[in-house]
Amino acid sequence: MAVLVTGGTGFVGSHLLKGLLADGHDVVVLKRSTSDLTRVRPLLGEPGLSFVDIDRDGIAGAFAGAPVEAAVHVATSYGRGGETLASILEANLIFPVELIELCVQHKVRAFVNTDSYFCKEKKSYSALPNYSLSKQNLLPWLKKFSDRIMLVNACLEHVYGAHDSPTKFCEDLIRKVALQRVDSHPLTHGHQKRDFVHVDDVVRAYVGIVRRAVEKESGYAEVNVGTGRSVEIRAFAETVKRLSGSPTDLRFGAIPYRDDEIMNSVADTRALSAMGVELGIGIEEGIADVLSRYGVSPTC
Repeated sequence: MAVLVTGGTGFVGSHLLKGLLADGHDVVVLKRSTSDLTRVRPLLGEPGLSFVDIDRDGIAGAFAGAPVEAAVHVATSYGRGGETLASILEANLIFPVELIELCVQHKVRAFVNTDSYFCKEKKSYSALPNYSLSKQNLLPWLKKFSDRIMLVNACLEHVYGAHDSPTKFCEDLIRKVALQRVDSHPLTHGHQKRDFVHVDDVVRAYVGIVRRAVEKESGYAEVNVGTGRSVEIRAFAETVKRLSGSPTDLRFGAIPYRDDEIMNSVADTRALSAMGVELGIGIEEGIADVLSRYGVSPTC
């Protein structure tokens, strides 16, 4: 199929491009002319991969080539860089609605939206309030279009992998503890539980979702993307320290919990399993993979 991807130059998106190409699809990436291509540079020139600059050709430019059969919307604005509320709403609400309208117009068979466990609590999470609220506001619009196209809301659990943004918890932890080996690293008590899912498993899930979604004429589905197992942040941090042989002192309790801290998030994997997708990268295997990609030999 021809699959349209937004956010393809980002962390999850760049891995998704590799997965879709490996699965035999042609991929059209909707980006900006100023987008950083560092993560996708090894893929440039790959047969079946093309880029459309939204600021030059508009969103409609993505539909100028071969008929698009599925779209995967990964692009997002977290608001971590001081973005205005208007720009966050534009990225997380207005843009995807415009894109879905064009997908319907061009008879695209399926649209897969990317959501986050931040939004499962049905409240504005104080760590990223504008992000979580804007994503929640998109859901009614997804359902509104579901009588004309197959809409899937893929809710990602706590994704991790090598070369993620340094503002993310896992990447920051791994850089400070395993790579920089700082003297100490402050953390909360670490009793929050997260369903840590390796980015390779996330890609496996997306590929399976796309395959099944295009079989439907229309409808709406919620799919949690995670392993179905949650572990304490404390255990994740201790595993990074142990596997890297780091001397860093993990200062649990140095940072207080937020008032609305999410204490346990775990994927309900029934919808994913019904699509024939099973995710199997465990915490130790996943962290060892990240360390290896950074040139750190994991110690058993």
